[in-house]
Amino acid sequence: MSLTIDRFLTARLSDTQSAVQTQDQSLAVYATNQFAEQFIDGLYMDASTQTEVEQAFGTNSEIARATALAFGHPQRPRTIRIAFWNKDGITIPARPNSLTATQSPLAFSSLQNEYEFTVKSRNVTETVTYTKNAEEDYDDLVTSLNALLTRFKFSYADGVFALSSTVNGKDVDTDNIELIGNIAEDLRLTQNRGVKQIRGMNGAGGTAQTATDFIAQLDDVIPNFYGFYSSVELSDQEIEDIADRLYSAQKPHVFAYTALADYMLDFDTSNPLYRIAIKNQRRMLVQLNKVGEKHAAVQLLVEACSTNWEGNNTAKTMKFKRQPMVSADAGITTTIANAADRLGINYYTDYDGTAFLAEGRTLGTELFFIDSTVGRDAYVDRLRAAAATRLIQQPKIPQTDEGQVVLEGALLQVHEQFVRNGFLGQNLTWNGTSFGNLQTGDILERGYYMYSDSYALQSQSDREARKAMPIQIAAKEAGAIHSSEILIYVER
Repeated sequence: MSLTIDRFLTARLSDTQSAVQTQDQSLAVYATNQFAEQFIDGLYMDASTQTEVEQAFGTNSEIARATALAFGHPQRPRTIRIAFWNKDGITIPARPNSLTATQSPLAFSSLQNEYEFTVKSRNVTETVTYTKNAEEDYDDLVTSLNALLTRFKFSYADGVFALSSTVNGKDVDTDNIELIGNIAEDLRLTQNRGVKQIRGMNGAGGTAQTATDFIAQLDDVIPNFYGFYSSVELSDQEIEDIADRLYSAQKPHVFAYTALADYMLDFDTSNPLYRIAIKNQRRMLVQLNKVGEKHAAVQLLVEACSTNWEGNNTAKTMKFKRQPMVSADAGITTTIANAADRLGINYYTDYDGTAFLAEGRTLGTELFFIDSTVGRDAYVDRLRAAAATRLIQQPKIPQTDEGQVVLEGALLQVHEQFVRNGFLGQNLTWNGTSFGNLQTGDILERGYYMYSDSYALQSQSDREARKAMPIQIAAKEAGAIHSSEILIYVER
């Protein structure tokens, strides 16, 4: 018998550490005060088509009118998350986990006389045999089947069958119900028949939920969402409360709102938009509309949150963008436009026969643009994720100048990507503070500059705490041309 190579050489396969996830800017929450059985834990649901929204809430519901503008946009989101805001304090009854058919069952006379079937859920399985006795209709069948089951029960109503847990409320054990056997097809309780899986929910409600409490709940349940729009009519105070709560959230968010009332252009404290504007939070996207497009700002939100930051020359400004499902607002006069500009309110109107959005700003008395807010959020998010991923994936990064190069290398990749996508601009003048070898007035040839001091200068306390040397970054946005002056000299 020969010796094995394992005496001096071993090979082990290890799973690589996954990268830290970045925030999905396309994930937006649309609020509704209308309850739907599709809500997960009574809180939210995801929809990938307008049909799903209309089936849950009705074609003429406010939430369906809002999402129609999102799904109708050329940059339509893959998924819309609809959240329930119990603004009216309605009582929601408890419901069990259930499997509900959407098609009528096989005719009763065509059902088999004997079925062996299994009901399976997350932690419970029941296998039984049913033999027909004196059953004369579906109701009799339900009675006989339920006599065989312990943790589940059948029901028949409105022409369809359902199979549910006997626990009326949230129950982990009986979640994800599946019916296995010929009876599943005959009762139309199979996936290929469009069966609906509905999760159980404890009863709730009875107390009206404030705007602040609702946003706090969203931040707790859906922490990674980025955009927010309310199909629910908001009071002046609720507008301000939502803006403030989203601004102070741990994760960055943007809040889109359609301004319909004339007083929302007033430059005084009676106007909630003015009260938000003077804070210059740079997180609210407001679109004025005077032609009855109640949810026009939805298309502004979709456009703002649809940038592919991994692409080449994909960064974009909001000005000049078309809104295919919004009518150009002919009521925007120069006076109105000037009042809107003063507050950073956008409008969609006609310019010499061409309709486009102007000015692409965030709400505020200081001049700031939507693409800067969204781009900075994406840029910072990816820097954080890149640094964290590098720290996680490396066995260790030494607390040395050589280790610092490894950490900075992860950030370098992000900067190069944001130059390629067009958010950062090369060969522009740095007007910020001097640091490292960068002086105020220098040209940022690469669009960015990174600097960190040597570890020889690190304090002992920071070294013992295993801190990296601070990395200072100067970056220059590429910006966007929004206006131009053309000087013409003619001689004869």
